[in-house]
Amino acid sequence: MPTNSESKAYIVFLIFPLLISLCEIAGLSIGQSAMEDYEIDHRGMMTEGRAIIAGFERAGRGGGAYFVRYIFHYKDIRYSGHFKTTEAWVKDTRLPTTIRVQFLPEKPDVNWPPDVGVRTPMLVKIIFLLLAFVGGLYLAGKVFSAWHRSGNRWSPLAMGLIVSSWVFTGLCVFGVVPMLTVMLGMGCVVVAAGLGMMERAPSTNFESQQIHPGRTNV
Repeated sequence: MPTNSESKAYIVFLIFPLLISLCEIAGLSIGQSAMEDYEIDHRGMMTEGRAIIAGFERAGRGGGAYFVRYIFHYKDIRYSGHFKTTEAWVKDTRLPTTIRVQFLPEKPDVNWPPDVGVRTPMLVKIIFLLLAFVGGLYLAGKVFSAWHRSGNRWSPLAMGLIVSSWVFTGLCVFGVVPMLTVMLGMGCVVVAAGLGMMERAPSTNFESQQIHPGRTNV
């Protein structure tokens, strides 16, 4: 069994870097979504589309939301969209029906139906983006502080995980590396390192304290 110090080292130098990467993923996803909303609102083009499917889509146990699927054409190419909508619109609308679709001319796959779509308010996205940023900085500060105070054997791995997560996040911004691939790779490293730490942890002194046969204690 690992000692208390080993368990704390596992949390600080292995779990915290993974949480930092989660904060980076959340911040990147929210930031991209907020930027797309801003660009569509300021530079988006409007066209007519056609809603073809609408209904409730489940997500996990007891969760879910109403979505609408639609299509539209731009420069003789058909594009499709899938966006959250309201229950009232789904129940009161007979499909298929014509709807307005707003999209980016240079990237028509980024689109939304402004008359029926439901978006997360920009202020809410900014708040969550700040929370992810502050959370990542706080955890990174904890790891660097523990690394500076002690020469724990897991600290180089933690530094490697943090620096690699920053590099991969930068690559994800430019679309070079998928974020899911980064998460799976870092998760495997953390799990493997944790198992290795448990195997190398010092065992109890029970065996050394046993009374050997034929030996008399005075």
